[in-house]
Amino acid sequence: MGMSGWETPTPAHKLHVVGNSYLQGNSYVGSNLGINTTAPSQRLHVVGTETMKLYQNAPNPFNERTTIKCYVPERIQKAQLCVYTMQGVQVQCITITERGNVEIQIEAGALSSGIYSYVLIGDGTASEAKQMILTK
Repeated sequence: MGMSGWETPTPAHKLHVVGNSYLQGNSYVGSNLGINTTAPSQRLHVVGTETMKLYQNAPNPFNERTTIKCYVPERIQKAQLCVYTMQGVQVQCITITERGNVEIQIEAGALSSGIYSYVLIGDGTASEAKQMILTK
């Protein structure tokens, strides 16, 4: 058993989280994930609880390069970090092939001084957007 008192998950039994409630198979189990309401012999697997996370770039403002950190769960098949001008024009889009904690370097290159937005996109859905300032 793990530290939480739950056994090692197997694909045969899945715990589906729906809002604050969760289902095992088609049966309602409970509304508090901190309480083990199932028999110890049942194996549970939490599905889809990890979310993508985007962090503020550093340094910000920047003049040559900056680093953007993000978290991409294993379940995400296609992840991208896209950079836009304040007019909404996409100037860069980077495919993220790693999963877990990721660091991405943005080079100033041909970009003009100004404010840019960057967005983390997973499986076609934007999760978060942040802004960065480029000073040359």
